[in-house]
Order: sequence, then structure tokens, then C-alpha cells
Amino acid sequence: MKKTLINQFEPLTFDEILAKKSAINDDYYLLDVVQHFEEQEDERSHAVTELILRSPDYDEMVDYSELYSSLIDYYLFVENYPSALGWIYARLVATEQHESGADRADSINQLAEVYLCNDDPNTGIRLFIHRIWQNPHDLRTYYAFSYALWLCDLNDLSLEVAQRGLALASKDNDQELLKLLGQFQQEIQEEETDAEMIPEIDQALIAEIRAALCLDANHAIEETEPYLPPLNRLADPNTSHDLTLRDEILAQMRVFAPELIRLAFDENLPSGPAVEQVITLLREMQPALRDEFQEILPWINRADGDWRNELLISSFGKVSGYSTAELRKFAINQEYARNIRTSALEALSERLEKCPEQRSEVVAILREMLTRPELDRASEEFLNGIAIGVILDIDARELFPEIKAVFDQDCVDPTIVSLSDVHKQWGMPLEADTQEKKDGLDLLLECKACGRVRMHFTRYVLVEIGTFDKESEGLEKRYTPYIMDHEIICPKCGAHDNYELTVQSHLNLIAPREPAQLMEFLKGEKPSKPVKTNPRLFYLKSAALGREMHPFEAVEEYRWRIINKPGDAHLHAGFGRLLRLLGHHSEALNELNFAYKLDPRNSEIVINLAMAEHDFGDRARAEELYNKMILLEVKEIDLLNEIANNKPGDERISFGYAVRDGLEALQRGEPSPWFTPIYNSEGKSLVDFLNAKVKVSGASRSQKRRKSRKGK
Repeated sequence: MKKTLINQFEPLTFDEILAKKSAINDDYYLLDVVQHFEEQEDERSHAVTELILRSPDYDEMVDYSELYSSLIDYYLFVENYPSALGWIYARLVATEQHESGADRADSINQLAEVYLCNDDPNTGIRLFIHRIWQNPHDLRTYYAFSYALWLCDLNDLSLEVAQRGLALASKDNDQELLKLLGQFQQEIQEEETDAEMIPEIDQALIAEIRAALCLDANHAIEETEPYLPPLNRLADPNTSHDLTLRDEILAQMRVFAPELIRLAFDENLPSGPAVEQVITLLREMQPALRDEFQEILPWINRADGDWRNELLISSFGKVSGYSTAELRKFAINQEYARNIRTSALEALSERLEKCPEQRSEVVAILREMLTRPELDRASEEFLNGIAIGVILDIDARELFPEIKAVFDQDCVDPTIVSLSDVHKQWGMPLEADTQEKKDGLDLLLECKACGRVRMHFTRYVLVEIGTFDKESEGLEKRYTPYIMDHEIICPKCGAHDNYELTVQSHLNLIAPREPAQLMEFLKGEKPSKPVKTNPRLFYLKSAALGREMHPFEAVEEYRWRIINKPGDAHLHAGFGRLLRLLGHHSEALNELNFAYKLDPRNSEIVINLAMAEHDFGDRARAEELYNKMILLEVKEIDLLNEIANNKPGDERISFGYAVRDGLEALQRGEPSPWFTPIYNSEGKSLVDFLNAKVKVSGASRSQKRRKSRKGK
């Protein structure tokens, strides 16, 4: 995903990126593109940042404040002050809307600095003075104000501001900022201060600066910053209609615009005439503040009526919000990124909490989601699950027929919601489970062919060690290291053994069982002792056709070779053994039977076919084959054939023990003595795991005898 997205942006110019439609990609994934260009010191990183900040996405995993700061700093560096002002205001609105003004001080301080150091120093100074009056103990304001004055060669005033900030500092202040302010004070003192006052500055403001610096050092910090005159009258219903108030505010619009934005989002100011007057004032300011309002103008233009309830959503939209009809467009349109569509759907629950009168409109949107033509597409199954989750949240039981139809069509991502979840939440009787309960694992697997996730049952999982090591090292791999006990066929597209474990299933399988080791695992720490994973996980080093090979690759190789040499009994026999290992029992029997027809006197083929028939085929035929093996062993019918085909001195393998064990097990109704050297983390073999009912102390009898023969 990361590489693909970067490749999409790499050929584009700065302006071409800005021209791209927003909301096509999730903000979180676009961060990878930003980082890619940043590593190349490529300015296009800022174009991608703009694309992120104009998107309706609002992801808790993304630090939007940092993105705003980075973009503003870039435009200040290239001296594009109109764009810098526009993004400062966008950040100001975003932080008031989503974070109750957490970054308000930084935004206004930066705004003041831009004005002070460029075309409007008087406004810059007034904004700084207002910041000091509102919070006289905020070191950020003193540092920003002192630095801006120094940039304008106002060293004496800069020093006064820095010294006052240090005098008001306490142990509760940011120690790093305190250190910077102290270092800056020393630098100013060491610098020559013969610069003259800039003539554009209103001399009366000098007195106002010093008056603000003389605030009582013991002044208690207000829990909420006060609104200063004349805006305190606008916030008061008794004085908000004063006819002179409008003219007084518009006379200093650059100073009061940031506080008007704060008022617009202030939850303590109820919707009504006061908020409407705030929006009216912002609209009147727009022609003069064209640069400042360029990114927030859509919000100002559409903030009518009870807009705070009818537009704003906590998890959707960075600046302003969206109507219910607009949320529908985002949710339905497949062109938009999945995370954005998901957020738009989930926003419907929040919208109903604030606007219950819109219930019929919301229910209609959710019904449309569950009956749209593209419902069955793999890319839509996740959204179907989200829509059902929203229906449960708003308790829209009238949509149960649509929900049931979607599940009947098997069009819901099972990681999101199940039909049982719906029944349980609404207190409905659960449907009878016709499937026999089995002892094993239910694993969510993602089909690599169509992208759908489905639950699959398996008794055990084989882990191919070579592929597992590649995965652990982050190397490219063609096949999954996790192999189920039977062939996995996607119920939607029919793909065979073409799957990956979901993150959830992956953790369920490989996470340690012990709590202490699980904590080490989650922290990425080296285990303090050998880890015991899920006992249904068995490890093998796969080899086939004379070399190390993943079982799925071996299946493909065997099929290719058999096409070219269809009469080779050894190929069919080897393929049959491999298919048995993979749990493809029907195919395994077919291959072993074909090998037997080609070479009915080959002892190894006969014993493998006998044990396969014993375990999952015709048990009567298994007995017949075991008896044939006895004849082969006793009469040595195949001896001449072996002498003709083997080199002198080759040791002939005896299967007598396996035949006798097989016949005894068959008579007792127990599994065959089939053996393969595959073990779990507890040292238990796969055969003993499968044949638990005939397990003796330690290894099985056939296993012990084979090991004994190997030792001899």
C-alpha cells in the first residue's frame, strides 16, 4: 500500500498534487507520502500536507497540529504570507472545533508575529497585548512577543518583555521554554541596541505594552481565558444587541477575528442570536480578510441556523462540518477512501443524538447502504458491517429484514459484526446452530485473490519454518507460512489455498499463552524463557522433490511434473503423501490409488495407500492392502524388482512393523500408525495429537520402532 501510494504521487508536480481531489486517500496513509518527500528534502511534502488538511478525514492517529505547524512554517520560510495567514486561521478553527482551543495561544501568537514583522505591526502588538491580558503567566506569549520585537530591531522592548516573562515564571512553567527565554534574554543583552523605533508603530501602543507587563505577578490564572472588551459584551445576552458594538469590532477586525472564532465554537454560548451575530460579523470581515479566511470561508458561508448541531461532527471534518445529506454522499461513493466512508457512516449516530428529528433521513440512508447494487463487492463488505453497526447503535429495528438479507447473501465482513451479534443486542432468539461443534480453531483468513475475510475451521495449523523465518525478517514471501489442516477454498471467489491470516488470527496463533510472556511479546521484548505458543501450532521444515520447498509450491511443482510424466508412479505417490499432509484427503487417495495402479508391487506405495484408506477411505480395502503387504514382505515378491532397480548394497526397508500395527489398529477401530516428524512447542507430535485416543506414554509404538531402526 505504502509503495503503491508513493508511486502515484512521485510523477506529480507541486501544483498537480494540490489539484488532486481530496478524500481519495486516508490521511494516515498519506503521511507515508509526506515522509517520503521529506526524506528527499522535496517541497512536494507540503503539497501532500495541504491535501491532507483539506480532506474531511479526521483520524485520531494523525497529529494534525504538527501538520498545520509544518505547513505554516514552510509558507513563512518562502515568504508566502497570504498562504501562511490562511493556514494559521485554518488551524485556529480546527483547534476550536475539535480540541476546545488547545492550540489557541500558539496560533494567535504566530498570527501576531506575522502581522508585527510584515505589513501590520500595530495589529501584531495589539494581539500580543491581548494574549498577555488573557493569560499573564503564559511563557509562550512572552517568548513569541519578545522574539517578534527583536526581529523588528525593537531590542529594548524585546528585553523588557523577556525579563517580565522570566519574573512571572514559576516552578509550574515549562522548564524547557523557561530555559530558552533565559538564553534569549542574554543574547539580547549582549547585542547592540542602537536601532531606532520603527515609525509605523503607534506610540500609544508602547504604553499599552508596558501596562500589560505591569500586571500583578500574583494574578491567578483563570481556568478559562476571559473575553476582553468589547467581545465580552457580545457574549452577554444583555449587551450583545448594542448598536455601537458592531462598529467597534469591525474597526479592529484583525484583532478581534480570532476571538470571534472562539466565540462561534464556545459551548457556553448557546446557539441563537449571539452566535448568529458572530457569524454575521465574520462575513462582514471577509472582503478585508480575504487572505486570512481563504481556508475557512466554506464554513463561514454555510454556518446558518443551528449549524453547530446540524454540521459539526467530532470525528469527521477538520474545519466546519457536513450536513446529513453530505454524509450520505461520502458513505455511498466508492471513489472515497474506506476510512472516510466509515467515518461518514459512524457520524450518523452522533448526528441523531443532536438532531433526533432527522431519524427518518438517517434510516433511509442506512437502508440504501444495505440495498445498493454494489453490495456484494469485496471492497464493500467492510462498509456493510459498519452500516449494520450504526443500525444497532441507533436501534433501527425496522431495518432487520435488510440486515438479514445482507447476511443471507454473505456480504458482511465477519470482523465487524455477525448475525448473532444482531440477535443478541436486540434480544432475539439465536438461530439454531446446525454445524456440529468441533474441537479446533476458528480463524479469520483473508483471501488474497478477492480480498474478502471469512472464518475457517481447522483442527491444527502447520507452520513452515523457512517461510516463517522470512516473514519474521520482513523478507518477501510468496506463500503464507501458516497451513491449515485442509484445503482452504474461498466461499466467494473459489480461490484455493490463497490466503493470509488476519492480524487478529495471527496474534491468536503466535502470541504466548503465559501472561508474563504475552506482555513481553506485545512490548517487542526478547522472551525471558522458551515460548510455548498455541498447542495446535505444529512446526515443519518442508522439503519435496529433493530440496527445501514450501508445501504449496510443492503442490504446483508436482502437478507440473505429473503433466509431463503422467506414468511416473513415484511422482503420484509423493504427491499423494504431500496432499495427505495438507489434509486434502480425497485428492491424496486419488493420487495414491493411481500410483498403486502404476506399480502395485511397490511396498512403500502399498503401505501409504493402506494407511490412507484406513484413516479416511475404505477400511475394508485397507485390510486387504495390509494383507497384501504381508505377502509382499513374507514372499519377497518385489525382491527381483529391487535388485534390478537398486544399486548393489542398498538396504531394503521393511514395513512389517507398520503393517502389524495397522492391522491391530484397524481391528480396534483406531487410526493407522501413519507417522510424520512434526511437533508443537510442547514437543508433542502431530500424529500423537491426531491419534490422542491410542496415545501411549511418550511416542507411539510405531514411532518408537522407527526411531529404534534409525538408531541401528
